[in-house]
Amino acid sequence: MTNEKIVWKIRQGSGEYIPVLWDNIAPFVEWKASRYLSEYPQHYQNLKEDLVQEGYFAMLEAVKSYDDEKGAFTTSVSY
Repeated sequence: MTNEKIVWKIRQGSGEYIPVLWDNIAPFVEWKASRYLSEYPQHYQNLKEDLVQEGYFAMLEAVKSYDDEKGAFTTSVSY
């Protein structure tokens, strides 16, 4: 099932799909966090877990505001 279909189900009240959506986009969020931190000295790498947690909350906000006419769901996740 696509992320966009999962978002639609969550919006319809099926909250049990939230962990499914997270499992789908967690690798993307981790990649974005690693990429962001690569610009900083090594001692900042311990902040990756915090950025991934922020990504989870950003995902929840993106579910509320996602517009399928604007592209893939992952483009709506910003943190």
